[in-house]
Amino acid sequence: MDIITFKKNIIAHFSLQNIQIFSKKLIIIIFYYISCFILVSCCMQSQSSELSNNIFHPNGWMDGEEPPHASQFSLNSENCKSCHGQTLKGGKAEVSCLSCHHEEAVNPWQHGSSHTEPTKCDGCHGDNFTGSTSNISCISCHSGFSNFSCINCHDGSSKSHPIHNIANARGPSPLACNDCHDVNNYPNFSDGKNLTNTTVCNTCHSPDGAFDGVNDTDIGAKNNWSNGVYTGNTLKTDKKKWCVGCHDNGTSNCSNVNAPDIAGDNNNYGYYINGHGNTFSGNEMLCTDCHDTSFTHIDDIARTYSFSGIYSDNGASYQSGYRLNWINSQYPMKIPALVRTDNDDYRLCGSCHDLDNLLINSVSVTRFQTSGDNKPYSAFPVESNAHRYHIVSSSSIRWDSDWDNTTTGTGPDSVGCDSQTSCITCHNVHGAEGYYGSANESMIRDGRLINRTGARFSYNLC
Repeated sequence: MDIITFKKNIIAHFSLQNIQIFSKKLIIIIFYYISCFILVSCCMQSQSSELSNNIFHPNGWMDGEEPPHASQFSLNSENCKSCHGQTLKGGKAEVSCLSCHHEEAVNPWQHGSSHTEPTKCDGCHGDNFTGSTSNISCISCHSGFSNFSCINCHDGSSKSHPIHNIANARGPSPLACNDCHDVNNYPNFSDGKNLTNTTVCNTCHSPDGAFDGVNDTDIGAKNNWSNGVYTGNTLKTDKKKWCVGCHDNGTSNCSNVNAPDIAGDNNNYGYYINGHGNTFSGNEMLCTDCHDTSFTHIDDIARTYSFSGIYSDNGASYQSGYRLNWINSQYPMKIPALVRTDNDDYRLCGSCHDLDNLLINSVSVTRFQTSGDNKPYSAFPVESNAHRYHIVSSSSIRWDSDWDNTTTGTGPDSVGCDSQTSCITCHNVHGAEGYYGSANESMIRDGRLINRTGARFSYNLC
């Protein structure tokens, strides 16, 4: 071996040795820094969170009015679900979030369906919602919103609240929360009392008449508060007398408008004594047999229907003013009427009464007759059906259909006459002085109910 070859072998040997040494040192250095990084990270995590006995929840995770885990769940619920399962009922952690939270409050995490029913909230947040055992005050969040309103959350969709605070056909103009409640001491009312003892309901619901509209077990507002009396816009079948809780001889006042007296004193007179609601004939009629509860009921106007000078609407304004049912998808009563045409002008009455017989030119089917002994209008020389004469044959404008006694009408006989006569010109369908089998069995107006001037005459029984 020559000297040149020897040197090359020596250099190659030491170069390979150096590379091996360097590689070992590099591996050691890398491992060292990785170990240091892991150690420092663990130390920093330990110092910053001081883990409790549950290593996944740092100390303080439930503390304060706004617990940190609530906001973390809101930001990324999957972190919680990775241990507690997709339903949060345990998962691999075998610890259910529902041991503290109501199930309906999990998604959305804050309230769920409970926000519509305050009775579910007070279990954790207390009767006044200031915290109680949860140490979380509802007011700490809600009072801070400039546009916050109680009905944003407490719309009471499963109870009677929306009848009072959301525009609808059944209740008053939407009320503010403080119209009824002490908003600083919810759910107490403005008189400081709870639902059982409050008198706040009395003004509108009338406890002082023949029918107690506040405390009655069947039609009282308080006893029906939780479940309500309507299904949609329809009265429940077992609440058929709900209307007379306000419409009796007591005082029911909404928006400075008194509810008309329909049920009377329920002893000597009234809808169920001598009106269509009496049971003596076996033909008791319900309010909803004639009235449509989908029409706006409380509109803050004492007399909704008013003659407008228009005769061409076929009774549409009269229907909406008195909230009358459609009859076979057609208007129920042609009022006001400039000209009478046929029985379709009285569809609502004709839905029960046989108008074909009642309005024919014969005296055999009616006690309202002209001429003859002991008959009204004895000056008439020929016996005739006075029903037919008054609402079919006569062509004069003789009736003030909106009872306003003003010059809105065009009739010649008296101030305010604006329509040809109709059934209700003489008859008060809600009742009048008299009873089944009496001289006023047919409910001739006497001025007692709904504050309308009486016709002040009656049939003579044949």
